[in-house]
Amino acid sequence: MTEEYLFVYGTLRPECQQHSQHLPKGGNIAHDALQRYGEAMGQTIWQAQLFDLGRYPGAQASTEPTDQVIGELFCLKNPQAALAILDEYEACRAEDPLPHEYERCEIQVYMRQQGPNHANQAKLWPNKVWVYEYRLSTIGHRRILTGDYTSVYPPIDNNKVY
Repeated sequence: MTEEYLFVYGTLRPECQQHSQHLPKGGNIAHDALQRYGEAMGQTIWQAQLFDLGRYPGAQASTEPTDQVIGELFCLKNPQAALAILDEYEACRAEDPLPHEYERCEIQVYMRQQGPNHANQAKLWPNKVWVYEYRLSTIGHRRILTGDYTSVYPPIDNNKVY
C-alpha cells in the first residue's frame, strides 16, 4: 500500500482538539480518525493564506512564497478509512450539498527543519499531500497573517499528542 499524507492547519491539529469540541459536527470523530489511522510527522508549511472564519479557519493556496500556513503533517496508515471519515467531517463528499466549504486536494508542503543550525529553514516534502482547502469567498474574513491558527486561538491542552 502506498503511503498517503495529510496536512492539517486548524482545529484538526493535535494541540487544537479542544477548539473543535464546540463545532456543530464535533471534532472528536475527526481527531479519533487521525489518532487511529495517522502518525504525526512534524510541523510543515504550505504556501497559502489562512483566514479566521469565526469558529475555525480556512486556508487557500497562494502564489506568493511569503504566504505560509503552519500545520502538522500526518502519514495515513489507512488512508481510505481516514479520508472517508475526514471527508464526511469536512462535508466534501459527492453526496454532500453544494457548494462545499472545503475540498480535499493535493498540495506540496515544506517540512520545518529542527535544531539550532536550521533556524527558519524548510525542505520540500517529496510526496504529494492531501489538504482540506477552503473554497468559499474570504471577503469579510480576517486574514491570520502569522499563518498559524494557534497564534489567534492558543492550544488549550498542550499535552495532546498522536
